[in-house]
Amino acid sequence: MSYEEAIKEMEEIIEKLENEQLPLKKAQEFFERASDLAKFSQEELSKTTGKLYQIKKEHNRNNANMIILGTSGSGKSTAAKLLLRSHFRNNSQVIMIDP
Repeated sequence: MSYEEAIKEMEEIIEKLENEQLPLKKAQEFFERASDLAKFSQEELSKTTGKLYQIKKEHNRNNANMIILGTSGSGKSTAAKLLLRSHFRNNSQVIMIDP
């Protein structure tokens, strides 16, 4: 399984958990699978050098959430600056958290 496939499957699981009435047992199974996929994704990112991943999920919500992940030197700061600049030009409200 690739990183991209894991992220896609996690997104599908999240959508099911958010939008469907599921029995508790099925919801637990989905949650456990998503947890496994998240662990796999973190391991894949730690192996990757020089790659930048942007995970953006909008789904017609009032607020769009984004996370930028990557290894040291992969261009995370540059990507964030470019994205912020484009949002500021569109007069969008932005909250940025940099831990």
